[in-house]
Amino acid sequence: MSQEGNTLLRVKALEEEVARQNIRLAQLEATVEAASRKSSKSSAQQQSSVLSTKDHRASVPGVVARWTKPVVIAPPGLEELRAKLVKRLGCEAFAEELGPTVSYERFKSNDPNMRFNWARVVGRRIVFLFDTVDQNRLFEQLSLLQALQGFAVPDAEDCNAAWKSYVMAGAYSWGRASHITVVLPWYRPCQMERTSRWHLRDGKWTNGDPEGQWLDVPTAQYMARLLSTPGSVPPLPGPSASLDGMPLSPLWRPPLELLFVELHRCFAMVQAMPNGKDQQVAPADGKWTNGDPEGQWLDVPTAQYMARLLSTPGSVPPLPGPSASLDGMPLSPLWRPPLELLFVELHEELPISHSVSDLGATMRMERFVPYFLERFKAADDYAGPANTFVLFPDRGAFKRDSESVLQKLNLDGDHILYINKSRVGESVSRVEKLFYEKSDREVCEVTSLSSKNHILVIDDFTNSGSSLFGAVNLARKMVEGEGMISFSIYVTHMLAAYDPTTVSGLLRKLHDLGPSCRFYTTNTIPLTTDLLQGESQVQVLDIADFLAALVMQ
Repeated sequence: MSQEGNTLLRVKALEEEVARQNIRLAQLEATVEAASRKSSKSSAQQQSSVLSTKDHRASVPGVVARWTKPVVIAPPGLEELRAKLVKRLGCEAFAEELGPTVSYERFKSNDPNMRFNWARVVGRRIVFLFDTVDQNRLFEQLSLLQALQGFAVPDAEDCNAAWKSYVMAGAYSWGRASHITVVLPWYRPCQMERTSRWHLRDGKWTNGDPEGQWLDVPTAQYMARLLSTPGSVPPLPGPSASLDGMPLSPLWRPPLELLFVELHRCFAMVQAMPNGKDQQVAPADGKWTNGDPEGQWLDVPTAQYMARLLSTPGSVPPLPGPSASLDGMPLSPLWRPPLELLFVELHEELPISHSVSDLGATMRMERFVPYFLERFKAADDYAGPANTFVLFPDRGAFKRDSESVLQKLNLDGDHILYINKSRVGESVSRVEKLFYEKSDREVCEVTSLSSKNHILVIDDFTNSGSSLFGAVNLARKMVEGEGMISFSIYVTHMLAAYDPTTVSGLLRKLHDLGPSCRFYTTNTIPLTTDLLQGESQVQVLDIADFLAALVMQ
């Protein structure tokens, strides 16, 4: 039988199994609801304690794993081993023209830009060959591991909204693997599996002092915990369907198994593990596009998974347990200190804030733009509300910070402008017009500016500066009469692809605009902003006072 015929049979069988599981799910939800009413008191006590094993993940694989071959995935460094394992297991192979199961690409900044084919992994047993040798791939692999434990598949209709409305509308389905085996051929941190007491004597470290006040950080244990972090929870208000036929309420998570080969120390590693066993894209002509409503690849939202990894609960004490508590807090049930993640000018706040809602961490999203606007207004050369315009290089930035501009600068609505920009895959298009919104949300256009005006361009981060300088050049075209209009550009995070060459290119663009254009940023990324020292058109704002005030709140 052809590969296409096998796939159609598998899809049909999967649909039938999903229908049976939906009936089972309805029965299960009714049972859970009845049991919940009878034991609300005990449930409240359980929730106030450490999550039980069943709350973290399932112990039995999902139904589809019983009659399908596993899917083997691996980063580039283990691709040869993956191919051999696929052949030995008799797994389904996909021709190159059908696209990869996992695409390990990078943005220009060298940050992960990963995609995976959700149709190939949903409801399947996954064998994940995990590479601990290539440290540059560590975060990518941890993020992919999170994604396989639970991912949102937007409804096809959301393609018309550029995949930005499915979360709030609940217009998405939830998919998961049935079982995940993480194979670690070599566990790189294995030699750092226990804690010794250390003392610094004559500039040299020794662990021979029984009163040593330094401790090792047993990275082998903590890496195991990161690997074992439970998968994410669905974005609120929740999905409309389960793609794998497994329950959404209570949320079912696939079993996770870590398979170590010749591990240096086993016991401490086992004790370290936690309790417990978007955008759609499709390849066309070798290029990725997110404009196909039936796309079968998904992004790996690394921003959410990084937050989950940061929020992983602290380790449990090695058995048989400690003899005393040094901080006076309980050992049984185990007390863990509160954890707070504080983000400055986060690009997308809502998905990140919800992504750790089941891990007990507190999320704080703080914006530096209002702080900057206060300083901007207090400057001696502030042009005043009548001659000041704020221009956002896209509507997303406008929605994020226009309210702060109203509050801090007290500008009229037609002085708060934005540019319509859209992105399809790697391709960005821009409407060469300046828009604003009236109080009734009616969209209007500004067709001219005066040389007496001062334009402040605001965004949260930049890689090449193309959006920022593009906004400046567009506004310049709108100037009527003689004279040179002046500009200020503000961006909180100066990424510049984390590359000195890109920083130099950005400075050349700034110099080309002349001294009438100033550039403001913060020192959140010293790697790039340290290269701006001595530039007369640039001011790097220190965020130390801003952070100090936040931490003391």
